[in-house]
Amino acid sequence: MIPVPIPPTEEQNEIIKIIQNKMLQIELFKNRINEIMKTKEILGRYINMLQSGVLKYAFSGKLVN
Repeated sequence: MIPVPIPPTEEQNEIIKIIQNKMLQIELFKNRINEIMKTKEILGRYINMLQSGVLKYAFSGKLVN
């Protein structure tokens, strides 16, 4: 058998608080990343629409003054 040191209850509780705080931060980061990815997708679609519109006008001769 190998002895495993166990910290006092007070220290264990402090470790739990630190871990819970870090897990909450990770969850907040994941949520923010998801928001950014959704925004990126929306902006990508918008850019594609703009490009299509510009090309449509360019090929129809309406882009020139």
